[in-house]
Amino acid sequence: MGDLRNVTLRFLTGNGGAMFLAMAFSLVLGGCNNIAGTGGAAADDFPAASENTAKAELRGLPAVDALPPVVPEAQGRAQVADVTGPRKPHVAWSLALPFSQKGIVRVIGGDGTVYVSGYDGVGAVRDGKLIWAVHAPDPRLTMSDDGRIWFPVSGGGGYYCLNRAGQGGMFLGRVVLPPSAAEEPRAGCTEGRRTVVVDGPTGRRIEARLEYACTGPQAVVGPDGMVYVGTEAPDIRGFTPDGAAAWKIATSCAVQKLLAGPGGRVLFACQDLSLHYIENGTLRWNKPGDGEMQMGDLLRSSSSFVGLMDRNGTTYFVDSAADGSAHVHALSGTGDMKWTLKTPNFMASSIAFDGQGRIYLAGMRGMGSVLVCISD
Repeated sequence: MGDLRNVTLRFLTGNGGAMFLAMAFSLVLGGCNNIAGTGGAAADDFPAASENTAKAELRGLPAVDALPPVVPEAQGRAQVADVTGPRKPHVAWSLALPFSQKGIVRVIGGDGTVYVSGYDGVGAVRDGKLIWAVHAPDPRLTMSDDGRIWFPVSGGGGYYCLNRAGQGGMFLGRVVLPPSAAEEPRAGCTEGRRTVVVDGPTGRRIEARLEYACTGPQAVVGPDGMVYVGTEAPDIRGFTPDGAAAWKIATSCAVQKLLAGPGGRVLFACQDLSLHYIENGTLRWNKPGDGEMQMGDLLRSSSSFVGLMDRNGTTYFVDSAADGSAHVHALSGTGDMKWTLKTPNFMASSIAFDGQGRIYLAGMRGMGSVLVCISD
């Protein structure tokens, strides 16, 4: 590890809301065994995906010159800041998606509609059923407060706009997005890992000096705007939304993956698979990991894995066990494993809460793209 002096940490802020990191990894999957200490026979906790949408064709979108009508009950996003995740989980449904690559949960409406995208399309799902799906190469989807969704035309030069019913189309030329439809803030290290760049809501550029380079790179933005960075010291550091240094903790290993949650909480993993949990600048616990937490939606963060935290600090994440199976875990804020679901042939790409604390997990099930709902 090099001792790089006077490394600049730069927060470059633009338009956007508080970030919720949807986090990821790629799994090489085979058979399925229980995690250490659970005992008993292995079982697949994920049912087969419904096949009624597996062969759905992605329709094209017309050119339009007027916004689609607002669907009143579809306005607003799911409010997830105060939710808790499932305590006695089961897979409520598993839906095949008509994408050639793994789907990603982009946003969940206040009415429970889940908007997903894949490499070649965008779709809307409600109650385990596909409402519509359209062709859109590699889309980045956002939602405005009126419930309309927006994503750019491939190569620039316009935007698509749709409502919950799939009405709308492509607007060519200059389009000014509503402020509420700005992309979520993202973080990453650039310039030879010497600069951390954060796109956020304030439009201000803030600089802070580091004496070591970022690892990986490693930088994430929490839902409260806190920014967390791993460096080659090795250590992990927290910065306030305005760029002020909040705390620094020396670590026994270099940070490899990060997950930021509410209440100043952050969980990170090292190359030896160990997990480390920090709350408001205090290291609460360290423990061995069950498997490799791997990367998924790289558009959101270069260092995040498939995971999220609820208001109590419980972390829900997916890893690849030593036998190659996928495990979905719930790990409490005190480091206790609350539950685990197991399945083979699943590669996760994103995870999200709805307003009721249900978990939506997207990824590849064998060769098909699927969306899974985990509920009490």
